[in-house]
Amino acid sequence: MNVKILNADGEKLDAVVEGTDGDLTVVMAHGLGTSKDENARLFVDISDHFAKVARFIRFDFSAYGQSEGREEDMNLNKMASDLASVLTWVRNHFSGRVIILAHSLGSLVVRVLAPDDVERIILTSINSPDAQVHAASTIQRIQSRQGGVVNENGITLYPRLDGTIQKIGSQHWKVLRSINPLKLAETLSK
Repeated sequence: MNVKILNADGEKLDAVVEGTDGDLTVVMAHGLGTSKDENARLFVDISDHFAKVARFIRFDFSAYGQSEGREEDMNLNKMASDLASVLTWVRNHFSGRVIILAHSLGSLVVRVLAPDDVERIILTSINSPDAQVHAASTIQRIQSRQGGVVNENGITLYPRLDGTIQKIGSQHWKVLRSINPLKLAETLSK
């Protein structure tokens, strides 16, 4: 079932609800330059495989996939707010346990939000515990793709695997460089 979930900015986040109607909901948070389908359909395969044991919510962060929003406005704080909106929507529509499965940048988003009303959090392809190292590896990945241009004070152009070019604004880099991923992980673990 496709649904639209409003975020704090009034943008519609595109989401898919699939699986069983049981008491377990798994919310999936994707990484940078991807969508609710994740690279190589990772999230689709997981939700298909476990559809008989849980309900899955795959959603696009604002400006990703089919969600509304401007790519240039994307940053960790906005993405954390999007995830909070999705979790609120889940709580308003379903009862039972909630688990978050986050991949890559989605793992960092979960650490920024640090939700305390979920049963479990599963982080995959976790980023470096040092924001500067994470930023440098992201820059290297973007620049390694043909047409990839990094401008931390303007617009970064990130060629996505589907052939589109994602625009990343300067706020993304500012927020990313200002956080302490290790401290966020310590806070989340409590």
